Amino acid sequence: MHITAILMLQNSTFLKQPVCFTENSELKKNKNVFKYSLDLILQETVNSVVLTDSDQRILWVNKAFSKITEFSFDEAIGKRPGELLQGKATSAKAKTYLRDKIEAGVPFQCDILNYSKSGREYWIDIKGQPIFDENGKLIQFFSIQTDITERIEWQQKLQDMNNIKDKVISVMSHDVKAPIASLQSVLALMGEDLITLDILPSIFEQLSKSVSSLSLLVENILGWVKVQLQNTGTIQMEDVDIAGTTESIISLYQPIAQNKKIMLTTTDISSPVVVHTNAGYVSLIIRNLVNNAIKFSKEGQNVELSIEDKENCIVYTVKDNGVGMTEEDIKKLSSFETAFTRLGTNNETGSGLGLMFVKESIEKCGGKLIIRSKPGEGSSFCFTLPKKDTYDQPQ
Repeated sequence: MHITAILMLQNSTFLKQPVCFTENSELKKNKNVFKYSLDLILQETVNSVVLTDSDQRILWVNKAFSKITEFSFDEAIGKRPGELLQGKATSAKAKTYLRDKIEAGVPFQCDILNYSKSGREYWIDIKGQPIFDENGKLIQFFSIQTDITERIEWQQKLQDMNNIKDKVISVMSHDVKAPIASLQSVLALMGEDLITLDILPSIFEQLSKSVSSLSLLVENILGWVKVQLQNTGTIQMEDVDIAGTTESIISLYQPIAQNKKIMLTTTDISSPVVVHTNAGYVSLIIRNLVNNAIKFSKEGQNVELSIEDKENCIVYTVKDNGVGMTEEDIKKLSSFETAFTRLGTNNETGSGLGLMFVKESIEKCGGKLIIRSKPGEGSSFCFTLPKKDTYDQPQ
């Protein structure tokens, strides 16, 4: 048994054929040397080494096992590795794979999520080899487990960065449309010689607002990306006048609303309404909700923005009386596991990521999103933002 183990460590691979153990004369002569060397290698390797019986109960573990798992030698002996180390987030597929391979008495290798004694999650690459006696009977399993937690975390970070890239592209295409639509309207009027000298000042003012809005949008998106890349779990919070933010966003989306003959109105919004939040995030939240409300409203309908001022928080609502949603649509939308999208009333398309951003941003700001809707009656999206560190949630 010991001879097979040292061969596996030296070669860093497992033998493809089942192992039977015999001792030749040369090995018998050097038994003490081999035993000392093997014990030293097994104990001092950085990889976790586990020996189990045919019933998968632990017979022996090395120091690295105790260091990684936090279970002592005595605590591990007699336990099954799966019962000792696997937890609620351990892949069912990986557990089934290991069980099937062990029952079949064949070598195995896979990545699996384990739990230490203190509940810490860690990933291992486990390689196992069956051990047979001279009669071909399975008597033990020998496994080497390499801690790959750092590698898995880096893979997740790369995946997160890729997701951020996709989100940035979507946000850019989603929110840049508003100021560009304003610029296109002015250029169209100029192209048809419909602009007279007396209205040039107001036109230039509109162009200036559109350019400023576009610049602000880019700054906000870049700021949002920076926060995402930092991945610290916290964001920069400050006092923000959400009423003033609302006025800017209404001005930004007015051209799009006018194209559909939709009226943007406010109720109970008078400056200042100060909340403790992230300015870039709250702007992103409201822009997405207003954009969606316009998208799913019919010509001549209204989109209403309102603020309920509570003791420790505000409840911000964007309400439309458009096409509305079914309970099933709300469930799909509220799961936020995948992007859910529909065509707007004028066949407007979208990525379906806007509301995923909204939910993420609201939660990062310490709030909660609530969706209410009925088919044919419109939708109401409300969210909370704290004035302080604690606040009430809407029911």
